[in-house]
Amino acid sequence: MVADRPYYRYSDTNTNLAVLDMILVKNRPVWVSSTLSGTNKANVNDDDNTTIWKPETTDTARWVILDMEGIYSINRIQLEFPTVGAYRYTIEVSANGVSWSKVIDQTESVITDKLRLAYGNLGNNVRQIRIKFTSSLAALSEVKVGGAAGMIIDPNLLTGTVIGTSGSWNSAINATREVAFDFDITTFFDAPSGATAPMYVGLDLGYQAQFNLTKLRFVPRSNLPARLLNGTFEISNTADFSSKTVVYTIATTPAAGTYTTVTPTFTTAYGRYVRFGTVASGNGNVAEVEFYGSPKTTDIGNSTLVSNVKVIYSKPNSVLRISFPNTISSVITLYSVDGKIMKKIVYSGSELSLNTGKFAPGIYLLSISSAEINYNQKLVFD
Repeated sequence: MVADRPYYRYSDTNTNLAVLDMILVKNRPVWVSSTLSGTNKANVNDDDNTTIWKPETTDTARWVILDMEGIYSINRIQLEFPTVGAYRYTIEVSANGVSWSKVIDQTESVITDKLRLAYGNLGNNVRQIRIKFTSSLAALSEVKVGGAAGMIIDPNLLTGTVIGTSGSWNSAINATREVAFDFDITTFFDAPSGATAPMYVGLDLGYQAQFNLTKLRFVPRSNLPARLLNGTFEISNTADFSSKTVVYTIATTPAAGTYTTVTPTFTTAYGRYVRFGTVASGNGNVAEVEFYGSPKTTDIGNSTLVSNVKVIYSKPNSVLRISFPNTISSVITLYSVDGKIMKKIVYSGSELSLNTGKFAPGIYLLSISSAEINYNQKLVFD
C-alpha cells in the first residue's frame, strides 16, 4: 500500500525530548480500515485540523495506522477530533507492523475533550502507531507525534492521557495544561481567571490501570516559584478525585529553572488517576511535572487459608467454577499478571460460574476475600 499523496522522510538524531515538535507522522503513510465518502485518510496527518477522516458507518474495525518510516522513541501522541464527544479508543505501537503493544487505553473514560494528549513512555522502539476506536463515534482531524531517534525513555515514567483544569489565563494557547507535559521548562500552565482550586494537571493512566507513585519531578514557573508552595501530588481511582490520597505536599519554595526531584510520602496507594494541584494563589503555575511509579503486582503463588474452596477451570467450555463450603459473602477479583483488574464481583452464595471466553490466553490471579477467606490462586487460560 502507498499513501494518497507525496510525503517526505524526516531524519533526525537529536535526542532532546522537545526538539521534534510533534512532527514525526506529518505527511507520512497512513492506512485505515475504511473511509467514509467525503472524507480522506490523508487528512489524518496533513497538519490541518479543519480536514477530517471518518470510517464508513458499517465499519466495526475503525482503525488508523501511521508509519513513521523509521524507528523512534515516542513520548507524546496528540489526537484531535472534529468535535467534543465520547470518543473511546486504544493506541498501540509496533516496530514491525506485526507485534503490537497497547500504550493507551481509553475504552472506558469520562474524557470528552476535542483534543487529547497521550504522554509518557509510549515506546522506545516504534515505527508504526495504530489507533483503534472502540466507540461507534470515530473520526480524526489530526494526529501529531513527538519523540526522537536513539532516545531512551525511563521505563518508570508513567504514561497516560493528560487531564486537568481546562483553559488558560487570557485564553493563551501556550499556557494550557498540556504545556506541563511538553518537556520544555520555559513554558508553564496558567489556569484561567475564576478557576476552582486546586488548579491542576495530571494523567489518566487508562482503563483498569493501577499504579503507585515512587518518584516525582517538577519545575515551577521560572519567575514565580513560590506559587507551588502547598501544592499537592495526589492519586485516586475516581476521575473527580473525590476519593484520593495526598502522597506529597510541597512545603518549601522550589528552585527556579531546574527540576526538583522528591520521593512521595506514601507509596502504597494505587490508582488510575494522578495529578499535581496548587492552591488558589498558585494558579496552577507548574512548568513541567513528571510522575514515576510501578503497576500493582500480586503474588501469583497459591495462598490459601481455607482448604475447602474449590476452583475448577473448564477449558473446553471456557468456564471458571468457584465453590464454597457454605453460603458466604465475598469479593472475587481476577487480575492480569501485571496487576490490572480484569473482573471484580461482590458475591453472596455458595457456587459461582464465570465465563472466561472474553479473556486473552495467559496467566491470571484469582483472589477471593471475606471475613473467613483469604484465597489466591494462579490460573492459566489457554
